[in-house]
Amino acid sequence: MLRRLIGFALLLPLNCSWVNAAEIIHPETGFLVMAPDRGFLGNEEVRDVYQEFSELYTTALAFATEKKTAGNVMAGINELKASKVKNIRVLPLFISPSHAFYQKAVKVLMFQAWGVPIKLGETLNKSYLVEEVLKKRIAELSRNPSREVLVVVGSGAADRQRTVAIKTDLEALITQVNRSLKFSATEVVVLLDRIAGRAARTASFERVADRIKRYQSQGKRVVVIPFNVGWKATNMMSSWNRIKVQISKFDKIAANGKGLIPDKNIGIWLKKQANLRLPLSDDEIGVVLMPHGSDFNWNETIRDNLAPLLDRYKIEYAFSMADPKVIERAVRRLEKRGVRAIMLIRVYSLAASFREKTEYILGLNKTYEQAGKTQRIVSPAVFTTFGGSEDDPLVTEVMMERAKALSKNPRQETLILLAHGAGDDEDNRHWMNNLAIMAEQMRKNGGADFRDIQYYTWREDWPEKRQKAVAVIRQMIEAASRDGGTAILVPERTTGQGHAKELIEGVSYRYATGFAPHANFRIWVERQIESGKALLRNKVSGTGQSSDIFVSSAK
Repeated sequence: MLRRLIGFALLLPLNCSWVNAAEIIHPETGFLVMAPDRGFLGNEEVRDVYQEFSELYTTALAFATEKKTAGNVMAGINELKASKVKNIRVLPLFISPSHAFYQKAVKVLMFQAWGVPIKLGETLNKSYLVEEVLKKRIAELSRNPSREVLVVVGSGAADRQRTVAIKTDLEALITQVNRSLKFSATEVVVLLDRIAGRAARTASFERVADRIKRYQSQGKRVVVIPFNVGWKATNMMSSWNRIKVQISKFDKIAANGKGLIPDKNIGIWLKKQANLRLPLSDDEIGVVLMPHGSDFNWNETIRDNLAPLLDRYKIEYAFSMADPKVIERAVRRLEKRGVRAIMLIRVYSLAASFREKTEYILGLNKTYEQAGKTQRIVSPAVFTTFGGSEDDPLVTEVMMERAKALSKNPRQETLILLAHGAGDDEDNRHWMNNLAIMAEQMRKNGGADFRDIQYYTWREDWPEKRQKAVAVIRQMIEAASRDGGTAILVPERTTGQGHAKELIEGVSYRYATGFAPHANFRIWVERQIESGKALLRNKVSGTGQSSDIFVSSAK
Protein backbone atom coordinates (compact mmCIF):
# COMPACT_ATOMS: atom_id res chain seq x y z
CA MET A 1 0.00 0.00 0.00
CA LEU A 2 1.27 3.44 -0.91
CA ARG A 3 2.00 5.52 2.16
CA ARG A 4 2.62 9.26 2.17
CA LEU A 5 2.71 10.43 5.76
CA ILE A 6 3.34 14.12 6.36
CA GLY A 7 5.25 15.00 9.53
CA PHE A 8 6.17 11.39 10.23
CA ALA A 9 9.01 11.12 12.74
CA LEU A 10 11.17 8.06 12.28
CA LEU A 11 12.91 6.71 15.37
CA LEU A 12 15.73 4.30 14.67
CA PRO A 13 18.73 3.01 16.63
CA LEU A 14 21.56 5.52 16.71
CA ASN A 15 23.99 3.22 14.92
CA CYS A 16 21.93 2.59 11.82
CA SER A 17 19.82 5.47 10.57
CA TRP A 18 18.09 8.76 11.12
CA VAL A 19 16.35 9.83 14.25
CA ASN A 20 13.46 12.28 14.15
CA ALA A 21 13.37 12.35 10.36
CA ALA A 22 11.82 15.28 8.55
CA GLU A 23 8.55 15.37 6.59
CA ILE A 24 7.87 13.02 3.72
CA ILE A 25 10.40 13.88 1.07
CA HIS A 26 9.50 15.22 -2.37
CA PRO A 27 6.23 13.32 -2.94
CA GLU A 28 6.29 14.22 -6.64
CA THR A 29 9.01 11.58 -7.17
CA GLY A 30 7.83 8.00 -6.84
CA PHE A 31 10.02 4.99 -6.05
CA LEU A 32 9.12 1.55 -7.36
CA VAL A 33 10.93 -1.04 -5.25
CA MET A 34 11.33 -4.14 -7.39
CA ALA A 35 12.18 -7.47 -5.77
CA PRO A 36 12.34 -11.14 -6.82
CA ASP A 37 9.59 -13.46 -5.68
CA ARG A 38 11.00 -15.42 -2.74
CA GLY A 39 7.95 -17.28 -1.53
CA PHE A 40 5.91 -16.34 1.54
CA LEU A 41 8.54 -15.85 4.26
CA GLY A 42 11.10 -14.31 1.95
CA ASN A 43 8.56 -11.87 0.56
CA GLU A 44 7.48 -10.95 4.08
CA GLU A 45 11.11 -10.13 4.88
CA VAL A 46 11.19 -7.85 1.84
CA ARG A 47 7.93 -6.23 2.94
CA ASP A 48 9.40 -5.57 6.38
CA VAL A 49 12.34 -3.75 4.80
CA TYR A 50 10.02 -1.89 2.44
CA GLN A 51 7.55 -0.84 5.14
CA GLU A 52 9.93 1.53 6.87
CA PHE A 53 11.03 3.01 3.54
CA SER A 54 7.43 3.54 2.42
CA GLU A 55 6.73 5.73 5.44
CA LEU A 56 9.26 8.32 4.26
CA TYR A 57 8.85 8.42 0.49
CA THR A 58 6.19 8.00 -2.19
CA THR A 59 6.57 4.31 -2.96
CA ALA A 60 5.13 1.11 -4.38
CA LEU A 61 6.40 -2.47 -4.24
CA ALA A 62 6.43 -4.92 -7.17
CA PHE A 63 7.56 -8.55 -7.15
CA ALA A 64 9.09 -10.07 -10.26
CA THR A 65 7.75 -13.62 -10.53
CA GLU A 66 7.97 -16.61 -12.78
CA LYS A 67 4.72 -15.87 -14.67
CA LYS A 68 3.13 -12.56 -13.66
CA THR A 69 5.93 -10.01 -13.58
CA ALA A 70 4.24 -7.73 -16.13
CA GLY A 71 1.03 -7.45 -14.11
CA ASN A 72 2.87 -6.80 -10.85
CA VAL A 73 5.09 -4.11 -12.35
CA MET A 74 2.10 -2.47 -14.03
CA ALA A 75 0.16 -2.42 -10.76
CA GLY A 76 3.06 -0.77 -8.94
CA ILE A 77 3.52 1.93 -11.58
CA ASN A 78 -0.22 2.62 -11.75
CA GLU A 79 -0.26 2.99 -7.96
CA LEU A 80 2.46 5.63 -8.19
CA LYS A 81 0.79 7.40 -11.10
CA ALA A 82 -2.44 7.58 -9.11
CA SER A 83 -0.46 9.54 -6.54
CA LYS A 84 0.30 12.16 -9.23
CA VAL A 85 4.05 11.61 -9.28
CA LYS A 86 5.97 13.45 -11.99
CA ASN A 87 8.68 10.81 -12.36
CA ILE A 88 9.46 7.30 -11.15
CA ARG A 89 12.74 5.80 -10.04
CA VAL A 90 13.02 2.03 -9.90
CA LEU A 91 15.12 0.59 -7.05
CA PRO A 92 15.95 -3.08 -7.71
CA LEU A 93 16.45 -5.35 -4.69
CA PHE A 94 18.61 -7.75 -6.67
CA ILE A 95 22.21 -8.68 -5.96
CA SER A 96 23.04 -8.69 -9.68
CA PRO A 97 21.47 -7.37 -12.90
CA SER A 98 21.93 -10.87 -14.33
CA HIS A 99 19.26 -12.33 -12.04
CA ALA A 100 16.65 -13.97 -14.28
CA PHE A 101 13.71 -12.20 -12.64
CA TYR A 102 15.45 -8.83 -12.80
CA GLN A 103 15.83 -9.21 -16.52
CA LYS A 104 12.18 -10.19 -16.88
CA ALA A 105 11.17 -7.04 -15.02
CA VAL A 106 13.46 -4.82 -17.09
CA LYS A 107 11.89 -6.13 -20.29
CA VAL A 108 8.48 -5.16 -18.97
CA LEU A 109 9.73 -1.67 -18.12
CA MET A 110 11.46 -1.19 -21.47
CA PHE A 111 8.67 -2.24 -23.77
CA GLN A 112 5.76 -0.28 -22.37
CA ALA A 113 4.67 3.35 -22.77
CA TRP A 114 4.06 4.36 -19.18
CA GLY A 115 3.18 8.01 -19.65
CA VAL A 116 5.67 9.15 -17.00
CA PRO A 117 9.50 9.34 -17.02
CA ILE A 118 11.01 6.21 -15.49
CA LYS A 119 14.65 5.49 -14.69
CA LEU A 120 16.16 2.28 -13.39
CA GLY A 121 18.80 2.40 -10.65
CA GLU A 122 21.74 0.13 -9.89
CA THR A 123 21.46 -3.24 -8.18
CA LEU A 124 22.60 -3.96 -4.62
CA ASN A 125 26.06 -5.25 -5.50
CA LYS A 126 27.33 -1.75 -6.33
CA SER A 127 26.92 -0.44 -2.79
CA TYR A 128 29.40 -0.39 0.08
CA LEU A 129 26.42 -1.01 2.37
CA VAL A 130 26.11 -4.49 0.88
CA GLU A 131 29.83 -5.09 1.34
CA GLU A 132 29.29 -4.27 5.00
CA VAL A 133 26.59 -6.94 5.24
CA LEU A 134 28.99 -9.50 3.79
CA LYS A 135 31.70 -8.47 6.26
CA LYS A 136 29.19 -8.84 9.08
CA ARG A 137 28.20 -12.33 7.96
CA ILE A 138 31.85 -13.34 7.74
CA ALA A 139 32.64 -11.93 11.18
CA GLU A 140 29.88 -14.07 12.69
CA LEU A 141 31.46 -17.28 11.37
CA SER A 142 35.16 -16.86 10.68
CA ARG A 143 37.88 -17.59 13.23
CA ASN A 144 41.11 -17.38 11.24
CA PRO A 145 40.61 -16.46 7.57
CA SER A 146 44.16 -17.40 6.58
CA ARG A 147 43.29 -21.03 7.39
CA GLU A 148 39.77 -20.96 6.01
CA VAL A 149 37.98 -21.01 2.68
CA LEU A 150 35.11 -18.65 2.01
CA VAL A 151 32.31 -20.02 -0.16
CA VAL A 152 29.62 -17.52 -1.12
CA VAL A 153 26.40 -18.89 -2.59
CA GLY A 154 24.57 -16.74 -5.12
CA SER A 155 21.27 -17.43 -6.80
CA GLY A 156 18.94 -16.32 -9.59
CA ALA A 157 20.66 -17.67 -12.70
CA ALA A 158 18.62 -19.18 -15.52
CA ASP A 159 21.48 -20.48 -17.67
CA ARG A 160 25.27 -20.76 -17.85
CA GLN A 161 25.75 -17.23 -19.19
CA ARG A 162 23.84 -15.66 -16.31
CA THR A 163 25.59 -17.96 -13.85
CA VAL A 164 28.95 -16.61 -14.96
CA ALA A 165 27.69 -13.00 -14.83
CA ILE A 166 26.26 -13.33 -11.29
CA LYS A 167 29.43 -15.06 -10.18
CA THR A 168 31.50 -12.18 -11.56
CA ASP A 169 29.43 -9.61 -9.67
CA LEU A 170 29.77 -11.48 -6.40
CA GLU A 171 33.48 -12.06 -6.92
CA ALA A 172 33.95 -8.31 -7.19
CA LEU A 173 32.32 -7.92 -3.76
CA ILE A 174 34.44 -10.67 -2.25
CA THR A 175 37.64 -9.19 -3.67
CA GLN A 176 36.98 -5.92 -1.88
CA VAL A 177 36.11 -7.60 1.41
CA ASN A 178 39.03 -10.04 1.22
CA ARG A 179 41.63 -7.30 0.77
CA SER A 180 41.93 -7.19 4.54
CA LEU A 181 40.61 -10.60 5.62
CA LYS A 182 42.85 -12.67 3.34
CA PHE A 183 41.08 -16.04 3.27
CA SER A 184 43.26 -18.87 2.01
CA ALA A 185 40.80 -19.24 -0.87
CA THR A 186 37.44 -17.81 -1.92
CA GLU A 187 34.83 -19.15 -4.27
CA VAL A 188 31.42 -18.18 -5.58
CA VAL A 189 28.87 -20.81 -6.56
CA VAL A 190 25.55 -19.81 -8.08
CA LEU A 191 22.23 -21.63 -7.74
CA LEU A 192 19.94 -21.79 -10.73
CA ASP A 193 16.43 -20.42 -10.43
CA ARG A 194 13.28 -22.48 -10.75
CA ILE A 195 12.74 -21.32 -14.33
CA ALA A 196 15.91 -23.21 -15.35
CA GLY A 197 14.10 -26.52 -14.79
CA ARG A 198 14.11 -29.07 -11.99
CA ALA A 199 17.09 -31.13 -13.22
CA ALA A 200 19.37 -28.14 -13.83
CA ARG A 201 18.40 -26.57 -10.52
CA THR A 202 19.07 -29.79 -8.61
CA ALA A 203 22.47 -30.07 -10.30
CA SER A 204 23.36 -26.55 -9.17
CA PHE A 205 22.69 -27.49 -5.53
CA GLU A 206 24.85 -30.56 -5.94
CA ARG A 207 27.68 -28.40 -7.30
CA VAL A 208 27.57 -26.28 -4.14
CA ALA A 209 27.90 -29.39 -1.99
CA ASP A 210 30.70 -30.76 -4.18
CA ARG A 211 32.76 -27.56 -3.92
CA ILE A 212 32.39 -27.47 -0.15
CA LYS A 213 33.26 -31.14 0.10
CA ARG A 214 36.42 -30.61 -1.97
CA TYR A 215 37.74 -27.92 0.37
CA GLN A 216 36.63 -29.82 3.46
CA SER A 217 38.52 -32.90 2.27
CA GLN A 218 41.69 -30.77 2.12
CA GLY A 219 41.38 -30.15 5.85
CA LYS A 220 40.19 -26.59 5.39
CA ARG A 221 37.55 -25.00 7.59
CA VAL A 222 34.88 -23.77 5.16
CA VAL A 223 32.82 -20.63 5.83
CA VAL A 224 29.59 -20.84 3.82
CA ILE A 225 27.42 -17.74 3.29
CA PRO A 226 24.22 -17.71 1.18
CA PHE A 227 24.67 -14.16 -0.05
CA ASN A 228 21.60 -13.82 -2.20
CA VAL A 229 17.93 -12.84 -2.26
CA GLY A 230 16.89 -16.45 -2.65
CA TRP A 231 13.84 -18.65 -2.26
CA LYS A 232 12.38 -18.85 1.25
CA ALA A 233 8.77 -20.00 1.32
CA THR A 234 9.38 -21.12 4.91
CA ASN A 235 12.52 -21.87 6.89
CA MET A 236 12.18 -25.49 5.86
CA MET A 237 11.19 -24.81 2.26
CA SER A 238 14.13 -22.62 1.35
CA SER A 239 17.22 -22.69 -0.82
CA TRP A 240 19.42 -22.53 2.23
CA ASN A 241 17.76 -25.46 3.99
CA ARG A 242 18.29 -27.55 0.88
CA ILE A 243 21.99 -26.72 0.96
CA LYS A 244 22.18 -27.33 4.72
CA VAL A 245 20.81 -30.83 4.34
CA GLN A 246 23.53 -31.68 1.80
CA ILE A 247 26.45 -30.27 3.83
CA SER A 248 25.30 -31.30 7.32
CA LYS A 249 27.35 -34.48 7.09
CA PHE A 250 30.58 -32.55 6.49
CA ASP A 251 33.04 -31.63 9.24
CA LYS A 252 34.71 -28.22 9.58
CA ILE A 253 31.79 -26.28 8.12
CA ALA A 254 30.90 -22.84 9.54
CA ALA A 255 27.44 -21.69 8.47
CA ASN A 256 24.36 -20.14 10.02
CA GLY A 257 22.20 -19.56 6.94
CA LYS A 258 22.10 -15.78 7.25
CA GLY A 259 21.94 -14.14 3.84
CA LEU A 260 21.51 -10.67 2.47
CA ILE A 261 17.93 -10.11 3.62
CA PRO A 262 16.89 -9.44 6.34
CA ASP A 263 19.49 -6.87 7.34
CA LYS A 264 19.09 -3.24 8.41
CA ASN A 265 21.60 -2.16 5.76
CA ILE A 266 19.14 -3.02 3.01
CA GLY A 267 16.58 -0.58 4.37
CA ILE A 268 19.32 2.03 4.64
CA TRP A 269 20.32 1.24 1.04
CA LEU A 270 16.77 2.04 -0.09
CA LYS A 271 16.85 5.40 1.69
CA LYS A 272 20.29 6.26 0.34
CA GLN A 273 19.20 5.37 -3.21
CA ALA A 274 16.18 7.64 -2.81
CA ASN A 275 18.29 10.47 -1.40
CA LEU A 276 20.65 10.20 -4.36
CA ARG A 277 17.72 10.87 -6.67
CA LEU A 278 15.94 13.76 -5.00
CA PRO A 279 16.76 17.50 -5.10
CA LEU A 280 18.25 19.06 -1.99
CA SER A 281 17.14 22.15 -0.10
CA ASP A 282 19.63 24.12 1.98
CA ASP A 283 17.99 22.80 5.14
CA GLU A 284 18.71 19.21 4.06
CA ILE A 285 22.47 19.75 3.73
CA GLY A 286 24.79 19.27 6.69
CA VAL A 287 28.46 20.07 7.28
CA VAL A 288 31.07 18.09 9.20
CA LEU A 289 34.17 20.19 9.85
CA MET A 290 37.27 18.10 10.53
CA PRO A 291 40.26 20.11 11.76
CA HIS A 292 43.18 18.29 13.39
CA GLY A 293 42.19 19.35 16.90
CA SER A 294 44.19 19.74 20.09
CA ASP A 295 43.43 20.97 23.60
CA PHE A 296 40.32 22.90 24.66
CA ASN A 297 41.61 26.35 23.78
CA TRP A 298 42.99 25.27 20.40
CA ASN A 299 39.61 23.79 19.51
CA GLU A 300 37.68 26.76 20.87
CA THR A 301 39.73 29.10 18.71
CA ILE A 302 38.21 27.37 15.71
CA ARG A 303 34.70 27.15 17.12
CA ASP A 304 34.58 30.76 18.31
CA ASN A 305 35.75 32.08 14.96
CA LEU A 306 33.16 30.05 13.05
CA ALA A 307 30.25 30.66 15.44
CA PRO A 308 28.59 33.20 13.08
CA LEU A 309 28.21 30.44 10.46
CA LEU A 310 26.00 28.36 12.76
CA ASP A 311 23.04 30.59 12.00
CA ARG A 312 23.27 29.82 8.28
CA TYR A 313 24.46 26.23 8.13
CA LYS A 314 23.97 22.96 10.00
CA ILE A 315 27.50 22.33 11.26
CA GLU A 316 28.97 19.65 13.49
CA TYR A 317 32.63 19.23 14.43
CA ALA A 318 34.83 16.16 14.18
CA PHE A 319 38.22 17.35 15.51
CA SER A 320 40.45 14.41 14.61
CA MET A 321 42.77 12.83 12.12
CA ALA A 322 39.83 11.07 10.45
CA ASP A 323 38.74 9.04 13.48
CA PRO A 324 35.69 6.98 12.36
CA LYS A 325 33.98 7.19 15.76
CA VAL A 326 34.41 10.95 15.96
CA ILE A 327 33.14 11.43 12.41
CA GLU A 328 30.21 9.10 13.02
CA ARG A 329 29.20 11.10 16.07
CA ALA A 330 29.00 14.24 13.93
CA VAL A 331 27.09 12.40 11.19
CA ARG A 332 24.51 11.04 13.64
CA ARG A 333 23.98 14.50 15.10
CA LEU A 334 23.31 15.86 11.62
CA GLU A 335 20.94 12.99 10.87
CA LYS A 336 18.96 13.95 13.96
CA ARG A 337 18.71 17.43 12.51
CA GLY A 338 17.03 16.09 9.39
CA VAL A 339 19.80 16.37 6.80
CA ARG A 340 19.88 14.07 3.76
CA ALA A 341 23.29 15.04 2.41
CA ILE A 342 26.55 15.73 4.25
CA MET A 343 29.83 17.31 3.22
CA LEU A 344 32.91 16.53 5.29
CA ILE A 345 35.43 19.37 5.00
CA ARG A 346 38.98 18.41 5.86
CA VAL A 347 40.40 21.55 7.48
CA TYR A 348 44.03 20.88 6.63
CA SER A 349 46.71 22.54 4.55
CA LEU A 350 46.74 19.86 1.85
CA ALA A 351 43.76 18.53 -0.05
CA ALA A 352 45.26 15.03 0.12
CA SER A 353 45.42 14.96 3.93
CA PHE A 354 43.27 12.04 5.13
CA ARG A 355 41.34 12.09 1.85
CA GLU A 356 41.52 8.36 1.16
CA LYS A 357 40.65 7.45 4.72
CA THR A 358 37.64 9.77 4.96
CA GLU A 359 36.42 8.65 1.53
CA TYR A 360 36.54 5.07 2.76
CA ILE A 361 34.80 5.89 6.04
CA LEU A 362 31.98 7.55 4.11
CA GLY A 363 31.66 4.70 1.60
CA LEU A 364 33.10 6.71 -1.28
CA ASN A 365 36.29 4.69 -1.70
CA LYS A 366 36.50 0.89 -1.75
CA THR A 367 40.25 0.50 -2.15
CA TYR A 368 41.72 2.19 0.91
CA GLU A 369 44.76 0.15 1.93
CA GLN A 370 43.94 0.29 5.65
CA ALA A 371 40.34 -0.82 5.04
CA GLY A 372 40.56 -3.75 7.43
CA LYS A 373 41.40 -1.47 10.34
CA THR A 374 38.86 1.25 9.56
CA GLN A 375 35.16 1.31 10.25
CA ARG A 376 32.74 2.68 7.65
CA ILE A 377 29.66 4.70 8.52
CA VAL A 378 26.36 3.08 7.60
CA SER A 379 24.03 5.92 6.72
CA PRO A 380 21.32 6.84 4.22
CA ALA A 381 22.89 10.28 3.78
CA VAL A 382 24.59 11.27 0.53
CA PHE A 383 28.24 12.08 1.26
CA THR A 384 31.06 14.07 -0.24
CA THR A 385 34.41 15.07 1.25
CA PHE A 386 37.00 17.64 0.24
CA GLY A 387 39.22 20.31 1.74
CA GLY A 388 42.76 21.56 1.96
CA SER A 389 43.70 25.24 1.87
CA GLU A 390 46.77 24.54 -0.32
CA ASP A 391 48.12 27.90 -1.58
CA ASP A 392 44.86 29.82 -1.16
CA PRO A 393 45.49 33.61 -1.20
CA LEU A 394 43.21 33.93 1.83
CA VAL A 395 45.84 32.06 3.86
CA THR A 396 48.72 34.02 2.37
CA GLU A 397 47.00 37.30 3.20
CA VAL A 398 46.78 36.28 6.88
CA MET A 399 50.42 35.17 6.92
CA MET A 400 51.47 38.54 5.52
CA GLU A 401 49.34 40.34 8.09
CA ARG A 402 50.84 38.29 10.93
CA ALA A 403 54.35 39.06 9.72
CA LYS A 404 53.72 42.79 9.45
CA ALA A 405 52.30 42.85 12.99
CA LEU A 406 55.66 41.56 14.28
CA SER A 407 57.80 43.67 11.98
CA LYS A 408 59.90 46.59 13.22
CA ASN A 409 62.36 47.10 10.38
CA PRO A 410 61.41 45.08 7.28
CA ARG A 411 64.73 45.72 5.51
CA GLN A 412 66.50 43.84 8.27
CA GLU A 413 63.95 41.06 8.63
CA THR A 414 63.63 37.71 6.88
CA LEU A 415 60.29 35.95 6.80
CA ILE A 416 60.56 32.17 7.07
CA LEU A 417 57.36 30.34 6.16
CA LEU A 418 57.16 27.02 7.98
CA ALA A 419 54.73 24.15 7.40
CA HIS A 420 54.19 20.74 8.97
CA GLY A 421 55.52 18.78 6.00
CA ALA A 422 55.08 15.12 5.04
CA GLY A 423 56.98 11.89 5.45
CA ASP A 424 56.67 10.94 1.80
CA ASP A 425 59.18 12.89 -0.27
CA GLU A 426 56.76 13.51 -3.13
CA ASP A 427 54.08 14.79 -0.75
CA ASN A 428 56.65 17.00 0.91
CA ARG A 429 57.68 18.45 -2.46
CA HIS A 430 54.01 19.32 -3.02
CA TRP A 431 53.98 21.16 0.29
CA MET A 432 57.22 22.98 -0.57
CA ASN A 433 55.75 24.00 -3.93
CA ASN A 434 52.74 25.48 -2.12
CA LEU A 435 55.07 27.47 0.13
CA ALA A 436 56.97 28.73 -2.90
CA ILE A 437 53.74 29.99 -4.45
CA MET A 438 52.67 31.59 -1.17
CA ALA A 439 56.04 33.27 -0.78
CA GLU A 440 55.65 34.79 -4.24
CA GLN A 441 52.13 35.95 -3.41
CA MET A 442 53.49 37.64 -0.29
CA ARG A 443 56.27 39.39 -2.25
CA LYS A 444 53.63 40.90 -4.51
CA ASN A 445 51.55 42.09 -1.57
CA GLY A 446 53.96 43.90 0.71
CA GLY A 447 56.56 41.22 1.19
CA ALA A 448 59.06 42.92 -1.13
CA ASP A 449 59.80 45.36 1.69
CA PHE A 450 61.42 42.57 3.70
CA ARG A 451 65.01 41.45 3.33
CA ASP A 452 63.89 38.04 2.09
CA ILE A 453 61.13 35.46 2.22
CA GLN A 454 62.19 31.84 2.66
CA TYR A 455 60.32 28.63 3.44
CA TYR A 456 60.74 25.06 4.67
CA THR A 457 58.85 22.15 6.22
CA TRP A 458 59.41 20.62 9.66
CA ARG A 459 58.49 17.03 8.69
CA GLU A 460 57.39 16.85 12.31
CA ASP A 461 56.16 13.27 12.64
CA TRP A 462 59.15 11.51 11.09
CA PRO A 463 62.14 11.71 13.50
CA GLU A 464 65.02 11.16 11.06
CA LYS A 465 63.63 13.57 8.48
CA ARG A 466 62.61 16.03 11.19
CA GLN A 467 66.17 16.09 12.54
CA LYS A 468 67.54 17.09 9.14
CA ALA A 469 64.75 19.65 8.61
CA VAL A 470 65.37 21.23 12.02
CA ALA A 471 69.05 21.61 11.18
CA VAL A 472 68.19 23.40 7.92
CA ILE A 473 65.65 25.69 9.63
CA ARG A 474 68.15 26.53 12.37
CA GLN A 475 70.70 27.51 9.70
CA MET A 476 68.07 29.69 8.02
CA ILE A 477 67.33 31.47 11.31
CA GLU A 478 71.02 31.95 12.06
CA ALA A 479 71.68 33.34 8.58
CA ALA A 480 68.72 35.71 8.87
CA SER A 481 70.07 36.97 12.23
CA ARG A 482 73.48 38.04 10.87
CA ASP A 483 74.38 41.69 10.32
CA GLY A 484 71.70 42.90 12.72
CA GLY A 485 68.96 40.90 11.00
CA THR A 486 65.95 39.20 12.49
CA ALA A 487 64.06 36.04 11.56
CA ILE A 488 60.27 36.14 11.70
CA LEU A 489 58.80 32.64 11.65
CA VAL A 490 55.39 32.52 9.97
CA PRO A 491 53.61 29.16 10.45
CA GLU A 492 51.42 27.90 7.64
CA ARG A 493 49.04 26.24 10.08
CA THR A 494 45.34 26.25 10.82
CA THR A 495 45.88 27.75 14.23
CA GLY A 496 48.61 28.13 16.83
CA GLN A 497 52.33 28.10 16.14
CA GLY A 498 53.52 24.52 15.98
CA HIS A 499 56.62 23.19 17.71
CA ALA A 500 59.35 25.70 16.88
CA LYS A 501 59.86 26.59 20.55
CA GLU A 502 60.54 22.94 21.33
CA LEU A 503 62.62 22.19 18.25
CA ILE A 504 64.71 25.37 17.93
CA GLU A 505 66.64 26.49 21.00
CA GLY A 506 69.48 28.91 21.45
CA VAL A 507 68.60 31.19 18.54
CA SER A 508 66.57 34.37 18.41
CA TYR A 509 63.44 34.91 16.30
CA ARG A 510 59.95 36.35 16.38
CA TYR A 511 57.06 33.95 16.04
CA ALA A 512 53.72 34.60 14.31
CA THR A 513 50.53 32.56 14.68
CA GLY A 514 48.39 30.56 12.27
CA PHE A 515 45.38 31.04 9.99
CA ALA A 516 42.73 31.09 12.74
CA PRO A 517 41.48 33.11 14.47
CA HIS A 518 41.01 35.48 11.55
CA ALA A 519 38.08 36.63 9.43
CA ASN A 520 39.75 35.07 6.37
CA PHE A 521 39.54 31.64 7.97
CA ARG A 522 35.80 32.03 8.34
CA ILE A 523 35.57 33.24 4.73
CA TRP A 524 37.56 30.20 3.58
CA VAL A 525 35.28 27.80 5.47
CA GLU A 526 32.14 29.46 4.11
CA ARG A 527 33.49 29.23 0.56
CA GLN A 528 34.16 25.55 1.16
CA ILE A 529 30.59 25.06 2.38
CA GLU A 530 29.10 26.81 -0.64
CA SER A 531 31.29 24.72 -2.95
CA GLY A 532 30.17 21.62 -1.07
CA LYS A 533 26.52 22.49 -1.56
CA ALA A 534 27.14 22.75 -5.30
CA LEU A 535 29.00 19.42 -5.28
CA LEU A 536 26.18 17.66 -3.45
CA ARG A 537 23.51 19.15 -5.67
CA ASN A 538 25.47 18.09 -8.74
CA LYS A 539 25.80 14.61 -7.27
CA VAL A 540 22.09 14.39 -6.63
CA SER A 541 20.83 16.81 -9.30
CA GLY A 542 17.18 15.81 -8.86
CA THR A 543 17.25 13.89 -12.12
CA GLY A 544 18.85 10.73 -10.81
CA GLN A 545 22.29 9.24 -11.10
CA SER A 546 24.33 9.11 -14.30
CA SER A 547 24.42 5.33 -13.92
CA ASP A 548 20.60 5.11 -14.03
CA ILE A 549 19.02 3.59 -17.12
CA PHE A 550 16.33 5.63 -18.85
CA VAL A 551 13.45 3.27 -19.58
CA SER A 552 10.45 5.45 -20.35
CA SER A 553 9.60 9.03 -21.28
CA ALA A 554 6.47 10.96 -20.39
CA LYS A 555 5.07 10.45 -23.89
